[in-house]
Amino acid sequence: MRPEPTFADEIRRVLREWGTERFNYLVNMVGTSHSGLFSEVTEEDFDAAYRVHAKGPFS
Repeated sequence: MRPEPTFADEIRRVLREWGTERFNYLVNMVGTSHSGLFSEVTEEDFDAAYRVHAKGPFS
C-alpha cells in the first residue's frame, strides 16, 4: 500500500511540472470579510477580523 503524499510532496510535484525546484515569491492572501451594517458589527466580529488582519502577520 502506497502512503498518501504529504503537502510537501505535492508542492515538489507541482514545482517539477512548472520546471523549477523552488518558489521565487510566495504571497499569503488570507483575509476575512463581514457583510452587514456597521451598527450590527459585534465585538466578536471585530475581534475575529483584528486577529486575522492586524495580529496575523506577526504570528
